[in-house]
Amino acid sequence: MPTKNTWLGGWYSRWRHEGEEGAIIVYATSGWAAPVLAICVAAAIGLCLFQVAFLALFPFSVVIGIIPWLENIRKAVIFTPDSLRYRPTFGSLRNIPLRHILALRRTRASWPRPGVSVPALQLTLPRGEVLILYLGTDEMEEFTRRLCKATGLGLT
Repeated sequence: MPTKNTWLGGWYSRWRHEGEEGAIIVYATSGWAAPVLAICVAAAIGLCLFQVAFLALFPFSVVIGIIPWLENIRKAVIFTPDSLRYRPTFGSLRNIPLRHILALRRTRASWPRPGVSVPALQLTLPRGEVLILYLGTDEMEEFTRRLCKATGLGLT
């Protein structure tokens, strides 16, 4: 985990890496959008404060352009010896014991926008709950193989 030299940097680091303690492997999406967003918002505010609002259009247009990728700021799937942790971008960490995964099925998920789909994995959990995981990365096949092996389940 990166060093924490400021309060905000420490908070961001804890938030971005939540659930990674004790991990065997972490499948995380790229977090490049967060620093770009912060820089652009700061630049736009600074330009507005210096009364050159028309120049603030450029940073705001960059912010609008990266909105589809903001979903990936912190999303990750984390393997521990006995559980699978799902860390969504926004929301709380889910800890799923491997023994609670009842079935695995390949599916597709819309990302980064409707009409564009990526490979995903549907997990069936107790009480009929369904969780669809997608990473938006090339590591989806490796993650699927690892999960099948860890749970002893095949794909349906």
